[in-house]
Amino acid sequence: MFLNIKKGVDLASLTTFKIGGKAKYFLKTKNEKDLIRAFKWAKKRSIPIFLLGGGSNILVSDKGFSGLVIKLNSNKIKKELEYDNKLRLRVGAGLAMSKLLGYSIKHNLRGMIWATGIPGTIGGGVYGNAGAHNKSIGDYVLKAKIFSKGKIKTINCKNKFSYRNSFFKKNNLIIIEVLLELEKGINASDINNLKKWRLDRVNNQVAKMTPGCIFKNVPLKDFPKTIKNKYPDLKNFKKIVPTGWLIDNCKLKGKQIGNIKISEKHANFMVNLGKGRSKEVLELIGLVKARVKKKFGVSLEREIIYLKDK
Repeated sequence: MFLNIKKGVDLASLTTFKIGGKAKYFLKTKNEKDLIRAFKWAKKRSIPIFLLGGGSNILVSDKGFSGLVIKLNSNKIKKELEYDNKLRLRVGAGLAMSKLLGYSIKHNLRGMIWATGIPGTIGGGVYGNAGAHNKSIGDYVLKAKIFSKGKIKTINCKNKFSYRNSFFKKNNLIIIEVLLELEKGINASDINNLKKWRLDRVNNQVAKMTPGCIFKNVPLKDFPKTIKNKYPDLKNFKKIVPTGWLIDNCKLKGKQIGNIKISEKHANFMVNLGKGRSKEVLELIGLVKARVKKKFGVSLEREIIYLKDK
């Protein structure tokens, strides 16, 4: 069995946070056969496996990962079926979210405007049910081809998604490709939203050396009644309270530990100032969770994945 598995590959350079140690083993592939071979290779040696997407939404341990990291570069996009005012697309897990957005605009397809400015790949997006502006990628996924227990199979994706979560994430499944269904006919409202949300991203979010949002937003129903009465501004939010708002109200914007700083633009973002370490990120995460819990009575849930040895 021939596999181009490399040793001692730096993972920090492959993530948007630019933090973390090395992968003991690393494989980049577009080939499903090589994916199966790699799993057999790792299973035979009792080596853990992690699938890396676009490198956003992840924090790698300073100690690295002593298993096999696989980067699946399946970035194809293909028309599968066209009917009425809808189009089905077969999309590789390695395709960047921005590429899918660009394709949809070029081909007059609605449904992906919300994804403007969202980093990462389709596989990672579906895995964590990425979303914005009350939309999520899971809203458009019909089927997914996955790798599970040494085999490749296709599953129906109805009822497989929840807020920033999915059946795939809960069961640690590898997504190879997905079947999406989008409507035709971008209208003036879509274009206006695209321009507005792009501008919002530029003005309010951090572009470099950040994994994206650190925490999931919090359902309004999770807040104790006494807290809602104490902070009536919470009632301005319909169902979901932005975690950035909570952190900002705890006066933590700009808070820094070592080389990691809470963004002064968006409090749910942390920025690596150049030589940040995962232990600094974890310490800052702990501080934020404690302050928000004390003031608002809710427990924040981390959105970013922490890759470390068990």
